[in-house]
Amino acid sequence: MLSLKQIKHVCYGDFSNPSDQCRYLEQDDSDHSKYYCLKLIKQKRHMIDTDVDDFIANSKSKGNNPYLDGVPLGDNCSGFIKLKTVLQGFDVK
Repeated sequence: MLSLKQIKHVCYGDFSNPSDQCRYLEQDDSDHSKYYCLKLIKQKRHMIDTDVDDFIANSKSKGNNPYLDGVPLGDNCSGFIKLKTVLQGFDVK
């Protein structure tokens, strides 16, 4: 689980729903105040990258700018593994 400072300063999220802005950030299903970085989970990263590539290609084929649709496209989450009980971030020792 990522610290709130990690989310704010590295993942560029606001605290209402940072997973809307961060490509590899996932909100916890049961506790919406917790977020996990999925960048180092190979299957999830591949799935996310494929979805993003498909979305960009589809938007461009329709003549739309994919960056104006509010879909999280930025690779802006540092490589933390998904740990549900351990707090992670640059401010956690």
